[in-house]
Amino acid sequence: MNKKAIFNPVEIMFYIICVMIVAVFIALVTFDYLNEEINTTHLETFLLTKKLVSSSSCLAYQDDIKVYPGITDLEKLNNNRLSSCFTKLGFGYFVKISDINNNIIKTAANLNQEQKSNLKICKQVSRHKCVTRRDLVQYYDGEIKTGYIDIEVINRVG
Repeated sequence: MNKKAIFNPVEIMFYIICVMIVAVFIALVTFDYLNEEINTTHLETFLLTKKLVSSSSCLAYQDDIKVYPGITDLEKLNNNRLSSCFTKLGFGYFVKISDINNNIIKTAANLNQEQKSNLKICKQVSRHKCVTRRDLVQYYDGEIKTGYIDIEVINRVG
């Protein structure tokens, strides 16, 4: 007996339904991924902190022989140095060095006028994300001392 391919509509419907389920799943995952809000302010604040205390072009202490990453030179902490060290559109920051007893030693900022006025009330200002980071740091003020570096970031998002 000669067998020909038998057209089975039930089997074909099963395959079509499986393909449609997989296609809908892929579409939903893709749609969810594309609409997800990605917040990078915390990461940018961490990277800013590491750059400030590690780079000789920023705040790292440097003598005639070498650069000491992790030791902040208070002479370098000023507004002009911060502006040349790290600048990004819509991203501003305030840096404060304090001793181990929380006495403020020195401050500087890289903020525009809008950011200066919004920094204190940042949580209430729409389209701005604010992050405060505090790290233990060594600083050079005639001798190496231990203290804190506080960085307040205001980032325009959206």
